[in-house]
Amino acid sequence: MNKELMLSNITKRYGKLVAVNDVSLRLTNGVYGLLGANGAGKSTLIKIIVGLEKEDFGNIEYLKNNKKTDLLSNIGYLPQFPSFYPKFTAKEFLDYMVSLKSSNKKHTSRYTEELLKLTNLYEFKNNKIGSFSGGMKQRLGIAQALINDPEILILDEPTAGLDLKERIHFRNLISSMATDKIIILATHIISDVEFIAKEIIMIEKGCIIKKDTSENLLKEVENMTWEIKTTEKNIKKYLDLYSVSNILETRSGYVIRIISKEKPSEDAYLVKPNLEDYCIYNFEVN
Repeated sequence: MNKELMLSNITKRYGKLVAVNDVSLRLTNGVYGLLGANGAGKSTLIKIIVGLEKEDFGNIEYLKNNKKTDLLSNIGYLPQFPSFYPKFTAKEFLDYMVSLKSSNKKHTSRYTEELLKLTNLYEFKNNKIGSFSGGMKQRLGIAQALINDPEILILDEPTAGLDLKERIHFRNLISSMATDKIIILATHIISDVEFIAKEIIMIEKGCIIKKDTSENLLKEVENMTWEIKTTEKNIKKYLDLYSVSNILETRSGYVIRIISKEKPSEDAYLVKPNLEDYCIYNFEVN
């Protein structure tokens, strides 16, 4: 089925602050990585899409086979700071959320157990949420977002608090759903979207500044990503002079990764860029 989420000239102001500035997007099935610094407008844009904020100007349409359909009933949403009932068990919470979201409650118990297995929480299904770690609560939030198998899945910082193994499981889960869902994933952890996103959407000061594949974006920094082997005493010098995307300590010293249009030193050598390098380039160098 042909599905499209259309945002047209979305604008949102808080007094003199323009949080979202004339944003227009056309999204189809697949994963979209929404990247931007703190305060760039990511969460505000997401809140507008899910109906928690009202845009001052513009409109949003959800089309299936070119026909308008209800947007909110087709959305699964994980907010940046999800709230839970601490005295509920994980299973009680999901049973309750299913009862709120679904008209078919016949197989609720079996369905919630499937969601708990999917998010690696099944063995903790009878534990109180108040005893959960931050990562476990985040996984529970992802589980509730998946109730009713939504056609549009919107996740705001979904891997916050997850360890590396959990993040890899999450990426694989999201990637497996991408063929028949529109998925928007806002994150500060760039590696979470670099390899699974169909396109990267970059937002700065409320404006969309880029929307393209990772492959195309990386071409812009192909000859600007350098590494230098150096000693600890030179680190501050490079930090003061250049945009540094990484510092790696090795047995023989340090390796500094720099984004620069010019070769930063005689012993610098070009390396293959990644999406984090591109973001440094866009927000600091360009």
